[in-house]
Amino acid sequence: MLFVNFGSHSFKVGAMTVFALMLLEVDAQAQITSDNTTNTKVQADQNTSVITGGIQAGNNLFHSFEQFALTTGATVNFAHALEIENILSRVTGGTVSQINGLIQTQGNANLFLLNPAGIVFGANAQLDIGGSFIATTGDRVIFEDGVEFSAVMTEDIPLLTISSPIGLQYGGNVGNIEVLPNANRGFNNNGLDIKPGNTLALLGGDVSMSRNSINAIGSNVEISSVKSGVISLQSEENGWQFNYQAAQDLGKISLSDRALINNSGGRVNFQGNTVSLSTGSGIRNFNNFNQTRSSINIKAAESINLNGGLLLTQVGQQRNDLAQAIANVGGDILLQAPQVFLSNGSVVSAGTLSNGAGGNITINARLVQLSGDTGETGSPSIITTSTQGMGNGGQIGINTGELIINGGSQIQALAAEGAGGTITVNASQGVKLSGTGSLRSRDRAGNDSEIQLKSGFAASSGIEGLPSLQQPQGKSGNLVVNTPNLTIEEEAQISVSNYGLADAGDIKIITSTLSLDQAGAIVANTASGEGGSISITADELVILDHNSSISTTAEQNGNGGNIKIETKNLVLLEFAQVSANARQGNGGNIAIDTQGLFIDPTSKITASSEVEQKKGSVEIVTLDLSSKLEIDDYEQSSLAAKSQISTGCSVGMSLAQNQFRNLGRGGIPSNPLQEPTNLETLGDLGKNEPKISNSIKRNQKSPAQSPVSNDEAIFEANKWIVNSQGVVELVADQQVVAATQASDCGVR
Repeated sequence: MLFVNFGSHSFKVGAMTVFALMLLEVDAQAQITSDNTTNTKVQADQNTSVITGGIQAGNNLFHSFEQFALTTGATVNFAHALEIENILSRVTGGTVSQINGLIQTQGNANLFLLNPAGIVFGANAQLDIGGSFIATTGDRVIFEDGVEFSAVMTEDIPLLTISSPIGLQYGGNVGNIEVLPNANRGFNNNGLDIKPGNTLALLGGDVSMSRNSINAIGSNVEISSVKSGVISLQSEENGWQFNYQAAQDLGKISLSDRALINNSGGRVNFQGNTVSLSTGSGIRNFNNFNQTRSSINIKAAESINLNGGLLLTQVGQQRNDLAQAIANVGGDILLQAPQVFLSNGSVVSAGTLSNGAGGNITINARLVQLSGDTGETGSPSIITTSTQGMGNGGQIGINTGELIINGGSQIQALAAEGAGGTITVNASQGVKLSGTGSLRSRDRAGNDSEIQLKSGFAASSGIEGLPSLQQPQGKSGNLVVNTPNLTIEEEAQISVSNYGLADAGDIKIITSTLSLDQAGAIVANTASGEGGSISITADELVILDHNSSISTTAEQNGNGGNIKIETKNLVLLEFAQVSANARQGNGGNIAIDTQGLFIDPTSKITASSEVEQKKGSVEIVTLDLSSKLEIDDYEQSSLAAKSQISTGCSVGMSLAQNQFRNLGRGGIPSNPLQEPTNLETLGDLGKNEPKISNSIKRNQKSPAQSPVSNDEAIFEANKWIVNSQGVVELVADQQVVAATQASDCGVR
C-alpha cells in the first residue's frame, strides 16, 4: 500500500517521473475492491468511488470488500434504496483500512464497517451518514436468528438474514482503531461528525485518538476496547446501546494531545481495561434547549487515568438565559474502575448556567487519588459541581476504599443563585488530605494569575471579599464523610462557607480516628446567614496538633455555627483549638462528649462573640470531673491539681507538716498515645538522704495494727524483729527516726 502526499512543496520532475506518479495516484484511488462474495461493485470516477450491488435481505444490505481505504480528498458513496436500514460491510483481505477521505450513505441507513485487521482514520477523515456509524475490528456480526456475517470465514455465497444484528464477535487476533492528529483541529473544529439521533461507535482492540475530534450533537458516542468475547447490540431511540457482560478481554483506550469528544444531549460511553485522557484531551457534554438528559460514563477493568484530562457537562449556555429555562438537567458523570487517578490539573465538572439542575458526579473505585502542583507546570486537580444560574447544583458521591487528595486538589460543590450540591464520601479504609497548591490561569489579555488552594473538600457560595450586594443568593452545600480513618494535614481543609446572605452548609464526619496536624482544619464560615454546623462522631480518637483547628466563624452579622464532638478521647496539642466565634452575631455553641479530654497549655476551646451578651456556650460531658477547660482567651496550666501541692522542708517547719496527697482522678493527665498504666501502686518512701525525705498520709489498714490516725506520723522501718507468732516484722525505732528528721530539716 503506497500513499503519496505532496503537501505545499513543489518538485522539478521529468516526463517519466510525472507518468509514474500518475500511475501511483490511480493505484491510490483504487484501494476499494470487492472480494466477489456479495455481488459488491465498485465504480471509480476520479476521486469518487460509488458502491452498488451487494445482497439485500429485508432492510439489511450486505457488502464484502478485499480492501477498503480512502486517500486524502477521496470520497466513497454507498448507493442503495431508501428502505435500507442497515448496511453491513466487511473487509476480508487482511489489510488495515486507512480512511482519509469522506464516507457517504443515503437516507437514514446505519453503516457497519467490519475489519479485523484494523481501521485508521486520518486527519481528513469525514462522515456524511444519515444513520449511525459503527466501526469495529470484531471478526463477525451476530444476528437475532443466529446467522453470522464473518470477515474471517467467508463463503462464496454467504447465508444472510433479514433479522437485526444483536452482537459483535471478537476473536483472538484483533486489530486496533486509531484517529490520527489534525493540526488544524481544536475544541471548536469538526472531525468525525454524526447527525443527531444516532450513534458513532469505535469498537476496536486498542483505541487511540490524538489531536482530533468527534462531534455528536444530540447523539451517542461509544468507544470500547475489546480483544475477545462478544459485545451485545440493541437498537434504541438514539441509535444503539452496547452491553459488555460477555466481553472477556479488554484493552486500552487513549485520548491525547487535545483530542476532543464534543457531545450535547446524548451519551458518551467508554469501556476498556485502562482508559487514559491526557494533555488537554477530554469529553465535553453540554445539554442545551429542549434536549434530553446527557451523560458521560467511563468504566475500566483496571484504571482510569486523567493526566491533564477534562470531563465537562453543563446545562445551558448563558447564565440565567431564559431560552434555557426549560432544559431538563445537566449531564451526569460516572467513573468506575479499581483505580481512578486525576493529576496535573485534570478537571471533572458538572455545572448549570440555567434554571435546570446540574448533573451528578459519581466515582466508584478501590482507590481514588487527586494530585497536583508536583512541579513548575503542575496544577491542582478538581472535581466540582457548580451552579451559576437559578438551577441547583448536582451531587458528588465518592465510593471508595481509599481516597487521597494532595497538592491543592479539591472536591468542590459551588453555589451561586441556586443551592449548592452535597459532597458524600464513603471510604472503607481511609481518607488522607494534605498540602496546598496554586491554580494558574491566564485571561484573554495574556495576564497570568494564581489562586492558592488547600487540598480537601469545599462546599461554598459566593466570593470572599466581594461586596454583599454583588454576592449570589444560593445556600452552600453540605459535606458528609464516612470513613474509619480521616487525616487532614499540612494546611489541608474540609470547609463549608457562604460569603453572601444565605446560610452555610453543614459538615458531618463519621469515623473511628480523626487526626488533624500541621494546620489542618475543619471550617464552617458564614458572612450574614446562619453559620454551618460541624458534627464529628469518632469511636476512638480525635487529635488536633500543631496549629490545627475545628472552627465555625460568622464574619459579619451572621450567627456562628455549632460544633458537636462525640469521641472516646479528645486531644489538643501545640496551639490547637476548637472554636465557635462570631463578630456581631451570636457565637456558636460547642458540645463535647468524651471519656478522656487532654489539652496542653497552648491549646483552647472557645465560644465567643465581639458582643459580650452574644457569647456562645461550651458544654463538656466527660468522666474526668476534675479537668479544667479553657473557654476564654487566657493561658492555663496543665496541672489541674496544682493548688493542692506545696513545697516543704523550709526553715522552721517540720517534715510532718509537708504532705503529698493522692487525689485520685485529676492532676497531670497521662499520655493518650501510650499504653495505660496502673497508677494505684505502692510508692517508694524514699531513702535517708539530705533534704529529700517525705511523709505520706493514706487511709489504709495493716493486718497487725489498728488504723493510723491522720495526726500520727508514719516512720520508715529501720530494723526487723521476730514476733510471738514467729513472723518476721519490719519495725521503726522512733528514736533513730527522730534524730534523722532533725538532721534533715534543720532548725525547728
